[in-house]
Formats: sequence, C-alpha cells, structure tokens
Amino acid sequence: MAIESLNPIMKQVIHLRFYEEMKIKDIALLLNKPEGTIKTMIHRGKILIKKKLVEEGYLESSDLKGGIK
Repeated sequence: MAIESLNPIMKQVIHLRFYEEMKIKDIALLLNKPEGTIKTMIHRGKILIKKKLVEEGYLESSDLKGGIK
C-alpha cells in the first residue's frame, strides 16, 4: 500500500484527513502543529503516494501532472 511508504507523522496526517475526514484545523490542534505545516504534509504526502503508485504500476507517469482528489 502506497501510504505505508510515508514517514509516520505524514502517514498519520493523511489518515486523519482522508480516512477520518478531520478538518485541517482539528488535525493541527490534535498534533500541536501549525495549520500551514499540516497543509504542507498533506500536499507532500499526496505527491509521494502518487509517485509510489506510478512506481508500482497503478498509474501512468503522465498522470503525475494532476493532483489526487
């Protein structure tokens, strides 16, 4: 699973945002981090997940241009 390739804190942020459907503000409060840091972790995490999916053959490399929704 691509999410397993993330570092533990980034994995936790991605999990809270997309699996638990928490708001960025709530994640920031829970983890005692600025909202901007949480947004950056989400953005970078999505890029890393997408790259891993390309490496594993689930996406075409041309799909890297768009974002994960």
